[in-house]
Amino acid sequence: MDDLVALLDLPPTGKLHVPMIMKLTTRNNHPSRTAVVTVHLEPDGSDGFVVAGLRSGRLPMLLPETEAAFFWKLVPVECGFVKVPKIKVIDRRKAITPPGQEPPMPPPEPGSDAEGDIVNLVDVRWDGRPESGEEGREAGDIGRVLIVP
Repeated sequence: MDDLVALLDLPPTGKLHVPMIMKLTTRNNHPSRTAVVTVHLEPDGSDGFVVAGLRSGRLPMLLPETEAAFFWKLVPVECGFVKVPKIKVIDRRKAITPPGQEPPMPPPEPGSDAEGDIVNLVDVRWDGRPESGEEGREAGDIGRVLIVP
């Protein structure tokens, strides 16, 4: 079992120009450590959605064995199997410098992978994680949604 899990829930199908809700639930399964999590939504020009919601932000501190959720509204603007925007969830626990220690030089840039560990997303539609290279998907790439007219 992972200490930190990101579950993405969105409908498998949608209707053109009708908003649909995408929900990201982040769970801290660790019995004693608090999680520090940031979420980055990375829309691309080739995505067939207009996105309403937070693009980049930090979740409130997740106490042990708790969860928090982010919501976005996606409005489909094209039909067919449409690519969902990439989401990057970063666990910043290891990137925080404990008191009495010097920060690494040079400090990592905001939003970079060096800022923490990337948390793999679990698409609840498939109830599993994409392996690297599976069906041409990368970590953070959720896949596609069927949009009908």
